[in-house]
Amino acid sequence: MNRNGLTYGSNVEIILISLIMTALFLVSCASIPTIDPSEFSIETGPTIEIPDVCREVYDTPGDIRLGVVDFSDRSRVSQPGWIWWREVEMMLPETVTDGVIDELVNIGGAGVFTRTEMEKVLEEHEFQMSGLVDDATIIDFARLAGLSYIVTGSINDIHVRTSNGSTNADVDLTIRMIDVTTGEVVLSERVNSRRSAEGTGHGPTVSAIKRASARALEGIRPVFSRRLIIRGYIIQTRIDYKKEKRIALINIGEAQGMREGYKVHIFTFQEIKDPFTGESMCDKVRLQVEGTVTSQIQNNSAWILLDGDISQVRRIQNGALIERAPIARPGIFDSIIQTR
Repeated sequence: MNRNGLTYGSNVEIILISLIMTALFLVSCASIPTIDPSEFSIETGPTIEIPDVCREVYDTPGDIRLGVVDFSDRSRVSQPGWIWWREVEMMLPETVTDGVIDELVNIGGAGVFTRTEMEKVLEEHEFQMSGLVDDATIIDFARLAGLSYIVTGSINDIHVRTSNGSTNADVDLTIRMIDVTTGEVVLSERVNSRRSAEGTGHGPTVSAIKRASARALEGIRPVFSRRLIIRGYIIQTRIDYKKEKRIALINIGEAQGMREGYKVHIFTFQEIKDPFTGESMCDKVRLQVEGTVTSQIQNNSAWILLDGDISQVRRIQNGALIERAPIARPGIFDSIIQTR
């Protein structure tokens, strides 16, 4: 221990955290390309020819609507002894649900019902929130509300503690996603996470629990994003004067759920006939090209940076179908911080 009361171990820990945060900053900056489209020349070329059998692939998935039903509280929270804890405990389902809603909104690709909207539908159809205890009842409610999926689950465990003027919350949740059309549970995962909030007391505790709930879903982002399809097409391609970089303008942007740094897949098509039935089928071919949404993003459009084998990049034509790639799980640095 030195004369300032800090151990050498804690100094090393502080340095390690600083290095991790610096690396995180550099990685996050590098993952979002910055370009000036006006510095690129427009490429002229044919518009993609789409076989009739493949045209329906361009249809948007529809207006996907998600409803988040309050999580059931199955936790066995030990009484911390705080006089206001009972109030926090009573709000746990609402707090966790709000955190889940925040993450689903950030994922994009769907309209997410707010708590107020959900409660309005419940009142209109004389449902009681406490009565939504089984999948059949939840699905009935979701159909009345015109939802595509219901997200719900349970709170398995909550642990809250204070340290150095901040509040830390550990949450353990089970997340379920139900397809309203089929009644199938398309996702069931147990997730956990830890987050903190500055300060102590009622407000910071609620904030830390909400943040931890949102963070817990990050590990299953790929599963959610595969269900919440964002689809569009390429309007125009451009190339820089060195003929080293190519970019493309797509017809979807922030309003459709695209975000800076998101990856997109690009497709071409071919019509194939069954040798026995003679029926035509659409073969959707993913090009070995990765598109990354740049900082040049608007409400209904975005510029993407194209990366891949040049022979594949040259196959891209105006009108080519694009889809958002599944969102990656948190990286190694995020995992280090999360498990501290």
